[in-house]
Amino acid sequence: MFHVLHSSAGAGKTHALVKHYLQHCLRYEDRAAYRHVLALTFTNKAAAEMKERVMRYLELLSKKEWDDGPMADLLAHLKELSEVDEDTLSERADAVLGHMLHNWSDVAISTIDAFTRRVVQPFSRDLRLDHDLRMTTEQDHYLEAAVQALIEAAGSDERITRILTEACMQLLHGRSWGIPCALDGAEQGIAEGKLDTPLEKLRAFSVDELLL
Repeated sequence: MFHVLHSSAGAGKTHALVKHYLQHCLRYEDRAAYRHVLALTFTNKAAAEMKERVMRYLELLSKKEWDDGPMADLLAHLKELSEVDEDTLSERADAVLGHMLHNWSDVAISTIDAFTRRVVQPFSRDLRLDHDLRMTTEQDHYLEAAVQALIEAAGSDERITRILTEACMQLLHGRSWGIPCALDGAEQGIAEGKLDTPLEKLRAFSVDELLL
C-alpha cells in the first residue's frame, strides 16, 4: 500500500513522514522492527533531518514529553493505530531508541542514490561495474539544457518573452546582461533546495504582477 503526501514547503512533510515511520517501528513489541522499514528521500539534507527528527521524537516519547502540538499529534496517531496505552508506547520508544543507537547502521533512512548504491555494489563484479561504484545524475548537463530550452522559447511564448526581456533590461545595469550567466546561480540554488521558500512565495503572484 502506498500513501502519497502532497504539501508545500514548510507544511510539515517531515513530521508526517516521521509519524508514518514511527507507527511501523512502535506498532509491535519488537524493538528491532525498524530494521524492516525503509525510508527514502531525494537529498542528504532531507535524510539527515528525518533521522534527527526520528531520534528526537523517540526520546521525547520515552520521557513522556508529549504536551506540545507535534508530539500530541504523534501520540494520538500512535495510540489509535497500535491500540496501546501511553505507558506502553513510552516503554517501546525507549527500547527502540536504545536498539537504534547500538545498531545505527541498520537504520534504513537514506537517499535513493545511497540505497541504490548499497544494493548494487555487492554485485558490481557480476554487472561488470567499477567496484568503487559512484552515482551521478549529470546535473550540470540537464541544468544547461533547461536554461537553453527557456531561452529558445523566447519569441514564441509571450509570457517567457516578457519575463526574459524585463530580466535583460534589469541586467543592463549590472556587469553582464547575458541571461545564461544570470541564471547559472539560480539553477544551482534550485538544485540544492536553497530557493524553495522564495519560489514558493512567488507562486502567489501572476506574471503581470511580477512585471509591474
